[in-house]
Amino acid sequence: MKRIAFSIILLAAFGGISFGQAGAPAGSQPSVDQPPAVELKPLPAGLDAKAGKALIDLARLSMREYLLHRTPADGQQIPPEIKNLKVGQADGRDVLLGELTFGLSLTIRGMVKQPILIATTLSILPRPFHRVYLDQPFQIAETCSRNLGNLCRNVISASLEAMRSPKLPDRVTKEVLYGLTFELEVVGKMTECPADALERNYRQGLTGLCLSIQGRSTQVMPSTCYLLDLNCRQAMEKCVRKLSTVQQGGGPVIWSVFCTRQFVETGPQKTVQMLYRGKLPDPPAGLDERQLLQSAVRVGLYLRSRQTAEGRYDLGGSEVWQHAYATFAMARLAGRLQAEKDSNAAAIAQSVNAAMKYTIAFCGQNLATTRPATQPSDSLAVASLLVLAVDQFPPANQLERFRTQLLDGIYARFADTKLVAELLSSGRQPPGDLLRAYYLACMAMSSGPLVQPGRQADVPANLRAALGKIVPHDQELYAWSVRAGVKPAGDQAGKFAVLAGLPVGRDGLPDEAGALVAPGRQIGTAASALETLNLAASPVKSDSQSAIILAARRFCHAMICKPDEVYFDLHTDDWAGGVRAKPAAAQISLPASAAAIEALLAK
Repeated sequence: MKRIAFSIILLAAFGGISFGQAGAPAGSQPSVDQPPAVELKPLPAGLDAKAGKALIDLARLSMREYLLHRTPADGQQIPPEIKNLKVGQADGRDVLLGELTFGLSLTIRGMVKQPILIATTLSILPRPFHRVYLDQPFQIAETCSRNLGNLCRNVISASLEAMRSPKLPDRVTKEVLYGLTFELEVVGKMTECPADALERNYRQGLTGLCLSIQGRSTQVMPSTCYLLDLNCRQAMEKCVRKLSTVQQGGGPVIWSVFCTRQFVETGPQKTVQMLYRGKLPDPPAGLDERQLLQSAVRVGLYLRSRQTAEGRYDLGGSEVWQHAYATFAMARLAGRLQAEKDSNAAAIAQSVNAAMKYTIAFCGQNLATTRPATQPSDSLAVASLLVLAVDQFPPANQLERFRTQLLDGIYARFADTKLVAELLSSGRQPPGDLLRAYYLACMAMSSGPLVQPGRQADVPANLRAALGKIVPHDQELYAWSVRAGVKPAGDQAGKFAVLAGLPVGRDGLPDEAGALVAPGRQIGTAASALETLNLAASPVKSDSQSAIILAARRFCHAMICKPDEVYFDLHTDDWAGGVRAKPAAAQISLPASAAAIEALLAK
């Protein structure tokens, strides 16, 4: 059956409760010279998953009615159970779904497979002519608009117009209709915002931008900003390009911001769920330890599927240290699955063995760990992570001799007191990748006996003392420093510290949703997962800390692309199981995947 993704985007004009300073980063405080935050109007609380399902049902019903009876949009009836659905209250009376007035922009996205005939001449075969049929996918991208003054009428009209798209099959059958996936993005009232205040009031994946010039306007939806990983400036540029044909000399340029509520129909059961931001599902609340472990397995199987023939984990341009970190995380997962006799243990173990062979080959070709002046940071990081991986994976005991050689090289690198003294000098800031390699070296040197013949017992302590004088570049590096046992002097790294007792789940700002993030900082999945590990490693945990750890692990689960959730991509198999680098964008990264595995395994 042809696979078609069908996306409806609804532009709403509905007032409500103020978000307040919705554009400010989580935990940040406005300064006197900041542009003002505008008052965004959220959608009524009753526009939930139930209302979203009613609208999607209406779209499918109207299309089916047209297929059966050729009933035009203005002749179709809105079922009472949809029209009279309560979505809120105003002036002491119920507000019904059929009363809401919305503008509507409908977009069809997805993939249709058609057989393509390819004829080739093969002279070496007995038959001179060979025919090959391929399923060649092409993308659907069709947009139309409706503003009839009634949300339900707009859904019907736009649905029927979508059926006439030349990019759909010539005949939309019942089978095609069933295969459609509907997405609705409902957007709050446009709020004018000065251009210099847009940055302050923009939150990627949660707010959209609108540009109006000479009576014409265009919008960039939060879901688009999420999918394309657009910051505020990039979203503004996209709006400008869409209106590039408008002469700007005859009228004012007006910028507006708006918020959204988004729904999508997923899975064979056509379940409708409300999305959290962009195209990210709402974080689940009822996950237990077994489910979290299976989430880690899902990520592990994804990494295994993206493993090259040489054994390297690579999502496209990934650095070797990232492969080594994924190897370490997969080794932890393999050990856990073997201990629990999980059915996936053999597959993950096989993947780890191949990954270790690649890592060993890399270290063998780059054994510069004994040459401090020329040692690439990538080699140091890879060697340190391989030491840690061998400690995690029982079948890797055969590598103990190689592990010892690597550790000897790491110790020798930092036995040079001059090198350590250079780290202590003020004004010297090592590059971020080198700093991470130093933190990983501290972890490796603490993974086994601290003193062996030829190793100086004070090397790890001296290195930690030197690193304590350096402020990490970002929150992820800060999390690595804490994990490595480095204690920054004074409050130098205070700007990266995560606040204990941070509100989590739906009670906090939408940005939190269980993640552990420093005030005013961008949320990174890897950083949040590493912070979770650091919190979980604390010898004493209160009930509130345990609740935060669990919420953060659920956040990691939410960052995993699920099979029914990557509807917006043409190649779902390339996404499902990968972990988003951050909740504001769809980009998948190797460090986020590895860190998520670790956090999901934490107890």
